[in-house]
Amino acid sequence: MAREHPHRRRRSAIALGAVAFVGLCLLAASCDDGHPATDVNHQPGTETTATTPADPKLPFPPTADEPATSAGHAAKPAGTVVTIGGRPEGVAVDSASDALGVSTDDAAHDFAIYDARTLALRRTVTLASGARHVTASGDGRFLVPLEGAATLASVPAAGTAQGAGNASASTAPTSVTVGDHPHNVLVVGRDTLVANEYGDSVTVIRDGKVRATVPVDVQPGGMADVGNGQVAVISVRAYTVELLDLETLTTGPSQNAGYGPSHAVGDPMTGRAFVVDTRGGNLLTYATRPRLKFAGRLHLGGSPYGIAFDATRARLWLTDSGADRLYEISTTGTPRVIKTFPTVRQPNTVAVDPSTGAAIVAGEARGQLERITP
Repeated sequence: MAREHPHRRRRSAIALGAVAFVGLCLLAASCDDGHPATDVNHQPGTETTATTPADPKLPFPPTADEPATSAGHAAKPAGTVVTIGGRPEGVAVDSASDALGVSTDDAAHDFAIYDARTLALRRTVTLASGARHVTASGDGRFLVPLEGAATLASVPAAGTAQGAGNASASTAPTSVTVGDHPHNVLVVGRDTLVANEYGDSVTVIRDGKVRATVPVDVQPGGMADVGNGQVAVISVRAYTVELLDLETLTTGPSQNAGYGPSHAVGDPMTGRAFVVDTRGGNLLTYATRPRLKFAGRLHLGGSPYGIAFDATRARLWLTDSGADRLYEISTTGTPRVIKTFPTVRQPNTVAVDPSTGAAIVAGEARGQLERITP
């Protein structure tokens, strides 16, 4: 999430109330949790065992939880590793062109496109601001929220010319003005949603124009498509999850989302949202049909952060940024850990190549990409 919120927002009362609610309702991340917590010993192929996680210390006033700083490890990272330099944060795959979009959060403001299978550089594009996330649009573009420029950039995935000076009209980026500090992007049908982290809102864009700006709980970060025209929105400072209806452009009642949520993905087929509780070391599951309801928790420990969903294979990929670890998690039935993989340093983000099922991790500390084929 954002490294520092510049000033208190109009919804800070929500966040203060969330701390009291956390104290009353967690360990379960919801008052109606009937599921035991689970833990894993982090070895490939091991089963989960029931444990009771310790309560993490909550900050007051509440703040968004940042990715833990990696201490490094001696294990060789799994798969293929290439060094690209800079501080790669966001990654996404456009399967039609086998392109991998990589956003950076550094002074160069470069966005780079690589071959998703070989990790060879295709071209770079200079944008107006750095970014921490990127999303594949599904129609041949990478969507990059420029946090320092309050805009959403759209970069065509196709093209091979390297360097901004070689960009043609067909590969040049376009942009749309959105809200304050846009952090994350989600595409649902004809709509593109942008979480304005310091604007306490979600901008809804259709056909290149802003359709609406919807107020949400304080400091929205992750978003998840849960089907039926609904999107789960995670507010990282209020510690809540709420559903945004794309037909009415309104939100329903929110629920607690753990000790310090960060990111989320959704399964539109089952209507489930999977929320990363970074501070609590948990993966939380929410049902959304017929209403939003907490459904379970997988306790991992550590500092889980980046997440991606492979709908074809019913797999979640989840990074632990402090332990340099990647979890492969089955979402068939109750989520469970299948394997763990050692990663490059500071793995804040992961993406899935839908064509191959490979996971691609961005290592921010040493400017590296890692491709893991399960």
